[in-house]
Amino acid sequence: MKFFSRHSLAPIGCILLSAASLQVKAQSSQSSSNAYSWLPYTTSGYVGLAVGNGKLDTNCLPGLSCDDPTGAVHVFTGGMFTPYVGLQLGYFRLGDADRNGGTTKVSGVNLVLTGVAPVATNFSLVGRIGTTYGWTDTSVGFAVPAAAGSRNGFGASYGAGVSWDVTRNWSATLDWDRHNLKYAGDERKNTDIATVGFKYRF
Repeated sequence: MKFFSRHSLAPIGCILLSAASLQVKAQSSQSSSNAYSWLPYTTSGYVGLAVGNGKLDTNCLPGLSCDDPTGAVHVFTGGMFTPYVGLQLGYFRLGDADRNGGTTKVSGVNLVLTGVAPVATNFSLVGRIGTTYGWTDTSVGFAVPAAAGSRNGFGASYGAGVSWDVTRNWSATLDWDRHNLKYAGDERKNTDIATVGFKYRF
């Protein structure tokens, strides 16, 4: 099953290239790394990459394929308003899912408020709440009586996770997020993503 096409990887590539360019500028212009963030009104900025799997809540007809996405990728950047409250912006893309004899594709841009609760040395709980602008594209098999087509729009988003500070700059992450997205037939369904990844603080 095809995971990412050249077209679907383009937004991820743009984010990573922009990140590299901005980081070079930041290092040359900032005297204090903790003061820098790519998001307005925040400090202690970071970037991250996480991979995992997704789960769709869309309907499947009996006797037809009803697979969940195989693979998911999430790239993100964020900063902090205070040591415990921040803002994060990210892009995610799920692997194509075989459902109802066709394929369901999902991606989105996510903006959330984050809350950080330290519970031990180098270990924190993280909560997120905000919104996602999602894109979904659904196809079905020949003569299958199920909705097909593309939809996009905003929906609610929330999630939780843990962060382990391996060094001063690097952290390992384990996260779960739920996005309420619009699918063909104008249904609003939950899309869950579980990931593991890393985060680099400037």
